[in-house]
Amino acid sequence: MQNQVSRDREFALDEDVKAVLGFMQDNIPASRLVAVAGVLPEIARLLWSSEAQEPVQALKLRSELPAPSTSCEKQPIATV
Repeated sequence: MQNQVSRDREFALDEDVKAVLGFMQDNIPASRLVAVAGVLPEIARLLWSSEAQEPVQALKLRSELPAPSTSCEKQPIATV
């Protein structure tokens, strides 16, 4: 369930969110997917609100660009 945005960036779904979406897509008619997803927060709170909760970042933008250097070394200066 990854969508290519450009050559150097793409979206990454949380693996648990991806699993739930895959299950829903495989087992629920497409005409009901949005409606079912809309009532899930209510049901989830009723069922699991007493459990410890972890934050979830459902979707994040991944980049294949190299991370900026944290080195304090000076970069060589190009001369023309």
